[in-house]
Amino acid sequence: MKFQGVLPPIILGLILIVIGFLYRRYLSKNGNEFDTPIGKLYGISILFICCGFLIILLALLT
Repeated sequence: MKFQGVLPPIILGLILIVIGFLYRRYLSKNGNEFDTPIGKLYGISILFICCGFLIILLALLT
């Protein structure tokens, strides 16, 4: 029964990681200079990826 409790956070983490990588790829195609407003949003993609890994790690440790 513990598998059912671990699976949803892992799926959520994977979704966040995929969204982060896709958003990063979109921003790199449209210019990724960090002094532009779009370049400042580049950090959001890294935040999504880190949150995804953190959720998966916490799900596996509990």
